[in-house]
Amino acid sequence: MWAAFWDSLQEVGGRRVVMVLLVLAFVVGLLFNRVVAFGTAGGVPVVFEGAMNMGPWQFGVPEALSRITLISGTIWLLLMIFAGAPQFVAMLEKGWRELTFSKATPRWQILLSRFMSLSLLFAVLTLVSCLPVALRLWWVTGISTVSVVGGAAIHTFGFAAVISVAALTSLAGQGGVALPVMAPVAAFILSQVLVNREQTLYDYVTSEFMRRVLDWIYYVLPKCAELQNAAATFVNSSTLPSSWPIWTTGVFAAATLTLSMWLLERKSF
Repeated sequence: MWAAFWDSLQEVGGRRVVMVLLVLAFVVGLLFNRVVAFGTAGGVPVVFEGAMNMGPWQFGVPEALSRITLISGTIWLLLMIFAGAPQFVAMLEKGWRELTFSKATPRWQILLSRFMSLSLLFAVLTLVSCLPVALRLWWVTGISTVSVVGGAAIHTFGFAAVISVAALTSLAGQGGVALPVMAPVAAFILSQVLVNREQTLYDYVTSEFMRRVLDWIYYVLPKCAELQNAAATFVNSSTLPSSWPIWTTGVFAAATLTLSMWLLERKSF
């Protein structure tokens, strides 16, 4: 299984593409770093993010880092959906499946290895994009920025949930990448819309039945918006506002991935 895991990691586009992604993540981190500056306000050392005063070091460092972690996690989530979802389709292509599925490695392990490798790559890219800022803030102020690791882990949890949708929909398609790419993107967008459905949708959806439908769609889908806020909160204060988005998203990801592995084992080619 570990051989399949490392092979899947390289198949995101080849070893060179993985290296390019890592370099790009570092460049993004350097760009974030240019936005952060240090100064004084009323004789008190403060942190600036662009022209915005984030406050004294004790408050400004975690606040600036949490905002950058949020932006980085969102960028890489969308980019990795487009880069990672086609890997589940490639796994089922004629020629590749005859070569690999005929081996002793169970099919479910091959799918799981791709899922794990994509999640690991996302975590590394997100963390690399945040490291330049985190290291600079720690070096200048002496305030710990290790909570950025926890923020990246929470973002990875959300990515794993949406990429599990790509794994499932790849089994339902006819070899194209459109459905495995658009389905997780749709799940991500819906999570952003439904989290504030009372304020944004209920004025237009007046039927009580349809409101309950929207509620249940929200309950079932991964809580990407809440996880993004939880990641920012954790980086800022090393605490989680609620366990609700984590365990519900975990149940969704586990159920979706388990269903995908079961369907793959039963699928005839």
